[in-house]
Amino acid sequence: MSLPVSEKRAALWIELASKNFVTGDVPLYENIESPWYVRLLIGFSGWLAAAFMLGFIGAAFEFVFDNKTAGILVGCVMIFLAYMMLLKKSDSDFSSQFALAVSFAGQLLLFLSLDLFNWFTPRDAANWVLLGMLQVVLACFMPSSIHRIWSAFAAVIALNIALMVWHIYFIQTAFIMLVVAVIWLNEFKWIEYQRKLKPIGYGATLAVLYQASTGIFYIMFWNATSRYKESLVQPWVGE
Repeated sequence: MSLPVSEKRAALWIELASKNFVTGDVPLYENIESPWYVRLLIGFSGWLAAAFMLGFIGAAFEFVFDNKTAGILVGCVMIFLAYMMLLKKSDSDFSSQFALAVSFAGQLLLFLSLDLFNWFTPRDAANWVLLGMLQVVLACFMPSSIHRIWSAFAAVIALNIALMVWHIYFIQTAFIMLVVAVIWLNEFKWIEYQRKLKPIGYGATLAVLYQASTGIFYIMFWNATSRYKESLVQPWVGE
């Protein structure tokens, strides 16, 4: 029967001490982290590996990009595989970054398969809502802080576009600010959910800043189209 790692270390230390190679008590185990540049290189390697994997899928299974149903299924499978990899909570930067890249590639494949480039139809607005709901689910269940930040941000942007298609985009800032306020005002009250709520709060806050910085652009863009005209009442309703 194999001994636990701690007992193995203690037995090895006793053996070394008996031969006068070491002295003193068994040293405590310290998890020495790699330098930041090594971790950065390993993380980049994970993204590069995921990019090669996506290229292989595109070359070997070209029909995935041509068939919307196949693209949606493969995208969901990639997101699920990324979830399973992140669920293991490995200390390896390569595996965690690889899992993130696989998830983002799966989301990109879903985006392309849903064909969301025509934003003016109700069907596309519904697809944006579904995409936003998917991001909400990922923000709640993906065991990665980075992923939760991205998913919260992406969920807000998807909702933003859906509301613009429905011509009620002016309520988005108030709605998202309500979510942000609830999260940060209860940061210490819901301490057991802090690991999930803080990344979601960061992502939603970044989305609010993004909306504030690009709001004028959206108004100019949608007013320039023949299908959308803003009334003078809408900004006041938003406030």
